[in-house]
Amino acid sequence: MDSKLSDVRFTRYDLFVVVSFTGIVSYLVYALLAGAKAFDWLIMNNYGGWQFGDYFQHLVFMQDAKHVYANITGVWGTFPPLIYIFYSMLYRLTARDGNVTTNIIEYQLSHYSLLVFLFYSIFITLAFLYAIKLWKNKGPYKMLFICLLFSVPFFAGAYERGNSCLIVVVLLLIALKWRNSDSTVKRELAMILIAVCSGIKIYPAIFGLLYLKEKRWKEAIRLVLYGVVLFFGPFIFFLGEDGFLLWFSNIVDTFKVDCVGRVQFINGVVSTLFFLTTGDEPNEIIGSVISIFFLIAMIFLSFFSSNHSRTVFFLCAAMVFFPSNAFRYTLCYLAIPLVIELAERGNDKNGKFLTTLETVFFGLVFTIPTYWGVATLFQLNFSDNYPRATYVEVWIYLMAYLLVAIMMIHELIAVLKNRCFYPLFKGLNKKNV
Repeated sequence: MDSKLSDVRFTRYDLFVVVSFTGIVSYLVYALLAGAKAFDWLIMNNYGGWQFGDYFQHLVFMQDAKHVYANITGVWGTFPPLIYIFYSMLYRLTARDGNVTTNIIEYQLSHYSLLVFLFYSIFITLAFLYAIKLWKNKGPYKMLFICLLFSVPFFAGAYERGNSCLIVVVLLLIALKWRNSDSTVKRELAMILIAVCSGIKIYPAIFGLLYLKEKRWKEAIRLVLYGVVLFFGPFIFFLGEDGFLLWFSNIVDTFKVDCVGRVQFINGVVSTLFFLTTGDEPNEIIGSVISIFFLIAMIFLSFFSSNHSRTVFFLCAAMVFFPSNAFRYTLCYLAIPLVIELAERGNDKNGKFLTTLETVFFGLVFTIPTYWGVATLFQLNFSDNYPRATYVEVWIYLMAYLLVAIMMIHELIAVLKNRCFYPLFKGLNKKNV
């Protein structure tokens, strides 16, 4: 009997599923009891009038696709042209006589628009399942998929807004798997997929650093060439050089956003804390300097890390917390290192303190924090002046920043053991660090 009990393995995969799924199931119970107001508490800004808005608003812009960068400003005008080619095709499927309504709610109810969006979402979801299975082909993966799918960043973020970050998550997962394949074709496709992701969201270009870190110079050069073609080439359909200059102007404008009350990126956190502690308007320079320092730290740690999943985590953290136009759905990028980590070490028994802690906090990020809702009586936000500082938002991001801190501590300890004090730790198995 005792020997049978000792053979029972409670793995890191199991721990993540327990932490994540507990919150999701308890939210379902609450939603059945409370009705639709449960969604008011959960969704972004506690506002239900913008569902699928990121998807449909971009399709509205495609009524005059050629002048898209001239017609829209600020955050909306910061998307690279490659994704607008994709949106223009979806627009063609739903426009009648070349026109659509500019009201996104009316748009959803007209011309089979929701049907097209439904199949687009189904395709993305199946592709996401395929990408996870690609990594977890020798172990369980279905519960990981379910937990991620119904977590706040995905369910109440990317899916609720119809954001294109879902495409990037899927393509990056596939690219990172194929980049070390024995197949020459898959390795080349991996570089093309990374370039495509950069042409959708810009920030995935940071994954080119992996090729520099591994001294794969020829592939790095080809990746740059793919990136240049896929990023700049599509501007020919959007006013060419003039379109690029308008796009760049919109990018510059995003650095002027009001950061107070925003916890989704480093500059926002610094500005909010400065305002709460002093009562004065935040100093933009301080927030910008700390943000740049964070970016450099993430790149530095990714270069020195000998752990694959942590290397990917630091690159994804730079994508998630550095941009000033980040929202909760950008947390979806942290699912990439989670999938990789559980694929490579998910069957390990729990025991190492830091790795166990990391798994727990991954579970607390990719869940629905119903326990937090109970503790705060399901209040919506901290202040009506800052609608983005919802109770759900603050909790999820607190867990995410703590996860980053734990990862940094873990990596610094590993670097010290492996590099500075190696003679003192000869017997240490690096795989356990």
